[in-house]
Amino acid sequence: MVDFERDKIKPEISIENRIKLAIDAIKKYQSVMVHQHVLLGKEKKGDWKPVKLFKPIKEVIIVSGHKNIIATHETTLEFTKDDYLTPRGDCILGIKATKACKDFSEIFKKLLKTGCKVKVTIEVDSLKDEFFAYGSPNLILESENSIVIRKSNFIDERTLLILSEKSAKDIDRKIVEKLKNPDKEAIITFEINEKYF
Repeated sequence: MVDFERDKIKPEISIENRIKLAIDAIKKYQSVMVHQHVLLGKEKKGDWKPVKLFKPIKEVIIVSGHKNIIATHETTLEFTKDDYLTPRGDCILGIKATKACKDFSEIFKKLLKTGCKVKVTIEVDSLKDEFFAYGSPNLILESENSIVIRKSNFIDERTLLILSEKSAKDIDRKIVEKLKNPDKEAIITFEINEKYF
């Protein structure tokens, strides 16, 4: 358990220190109970309650559709910065991605490397599909071109998330059909939130 009095952490905790505390909490306990009076500046001691250490952290990318999108791969889901797609790319759900693994913020990547749970939301027009996947301490996150989400625990430079609940073939078929249109775009949101821990 994190003891704020023992460690002499002051009430005015910076955002950077909150992130550090959150990372430590994820690694050790998946949740943290702290003295209310320490974090909130209360006089009363011994009053324990759960306290959010950081607001939900999100990364958003936008991808475009393509006529060759089929999204039938059984174990992976991919988004690429490439502006083309061949029929062999059965794991790809979007091209012309605005980000690859390397483009994610340092804070987000550090949290991913704690192995935390991440909510993935895919939106096209009024359609939405959601699922969870996980980070890993072994993530490389060096790809400048792709983002791959895997059901397995295999990791290479393109891997963003592993142990995913869904792969390309599990995505709502209505979304897949819409993304066969090159004029359509999908908004992909990756969210790390304490409530998912």
